[in-house]
Amino acid sequence: MSDSLQSLVNRAIFFSTEMQTRFGLRIADAEWEVDFSENPRLTFTGEHPLTLTAHLIGTEADSPRTWHWGWDNVNEFPEPVVARSHEVRRLGAARGIGELTTDEFDSDDELPLRLVLAAKELTGIWAHYPAAAGGGTVVWMLVESPELALDAPDIKSLVRSMAQGLTETTVTDHVEALQAYAEHRGFPLVMRPDGTLRVLAADGWADVTVDEQRRITNCQVHSPLEGEAAEEFAAARSAVSGEPGATSEGTVPAPAPTPAEAPAETSAPVESPVEESAEAPAAPEPVEPAPAPTAPEPVEPAPDVEQPAEDTAPAPESPAAETAPAPEPSTAAEAPAPEPQPEPRPAPVEPSAPEPAPEPADSAPRPAPEPTADRPADAPAEDAEPRKKGFFRKLFGR
Repeated sequence: MSDSLQSLVNRAIFFSTEMQTRFGLRIADAEWEVDFSENPRLTFTGEHPLTLTAHLIGTEADSPRTWHWGWDNVNEFPEPVVARSHEVRRLGAARGIGELTTDEFDSDDELPLRLVLAAKELTGIWAHYPAAAGGGTVVWMLVESPELALDAPDIKSLVRSMAQGLTETTVTDHVEALQAYAEHRGFPLVMRPDGTLRVLAADGWADVTVDEQRRITNCQVHSPLEGEAAEEFAAARSAVSGEPGATSEGTVPAPAPTPAEAPAETSAPVESPVEESAEAPAAPEPVEPAPAPTAPEPVEPAPDVEQPAEDTAPAPESPAAETAPAPEPSTAAEAPAPEPQPEPRPAPVEPSAPEPAPEPADSAPRPAPEPTADRPADAPAEDAEPRKKGFFRKLFGR
C-alpha cells in the first residue's frame, strides 16, 4: 500500500468510525434494498424506514479475492450510480495513487475498507454500506442522507470513536488522524506546551499523550468542562466564528493563544481529572458511588429490622421462619409439657440471637436494589454490545 493511500486512511478513520456508529444505530438490523437507476437509492424498511442516496464505489469478489472499482462500469449502470467512483479515480490519479486508478487487483481482508476510507476522504461522503450481492460478492457503497447528520460533538463520543477507529484497521500516524478528525468534526484541538494534545468539547476535554512515533499512548478524559480547558474552548470557538455555540461548523487544530497561558494552572486540572476521568469509562463509575450508599444503608436496616421483624416475618422472611422450627424443638425438649404452647409466641420474639440472622437477610436485599438500579443503565449496554458488535463489524466491513 502506498504512503499516499495510507495517509488518506489515517485522515478518514476517526470521523468515519463515528459516522458508522451513528448509521448503525439508525438502521439497526433493518432489511434493505438497492436501486441503481438514474436516481440511485439504498432503502431500509421496518419500523424506522430510511432512504439514502447510494454511490457505487466498488465490488469485492470472494473467489478469486479481488477488488473491482465501480468506475470500470462493466454493468453499464447509469452515470449517477458511478459518478463518485469516477471522482475517486480522478483525484487518485492527481495524487499518483495506483490503487485508486487500477481497475481490478488482488485484495485481502482489510483492503476494501481501506479503499472506501480513502474514497470518503476524497469525496467528503462519510457513511458507507457493504451489501452482500450473492455469490461471494460484496457491493461497497457510499451513502448520504440529512438524517445521518451528527449532533454537536461530546467528549465521550469523540474518545470512543478514536479508540474504536484504532481497532478497525492499521493507522500509522495517530497525530495526523486526530488532527484530521478535528478538522472534519469541527472540535478544537490544542497542542499543549508539554507535547500533549487536548481535545475540547462543550461537556469536557481529553488530554492525549503521544510517543516519538506519533502514536497515542494515553488518554485522560475529564468532565465537565472547567478551568483552563473551558478558557481554551471559549478562545477556540471565538477564533472560529466569533460567536459561541458554532463549534460544530469550524475546525481549530491548535489555537495559539491558549498554550501561552501559565503552566501553573495545569497542576489543578491534573488532580481533578484523575478523579473525574474515572467517570468517563462505564466500569469505574459504579465503583466510586458504591461505597457511599452501602455504608449508610447498613445503619438504616438496623432500625428497620426491629420494626418489620413482626410485620414482615410472615411474608418475606419465610426462609427465616423455616429455620426457626429447628431451634424450637430444642426449646421444647428443654421445657416440656403443656405450658410451652402459650410461650412459643414469645419464643421467636425473645431470641435476640436469631435477629442477627434477619439482619443479613434484610441487609442482603437492601444492597441488592442498588446494583440492580445501577445495572439497568449498564446492563443493556453490556447486553446490547455483544449483539451489536457483530452487526457493527459487518457494517464497518470487517
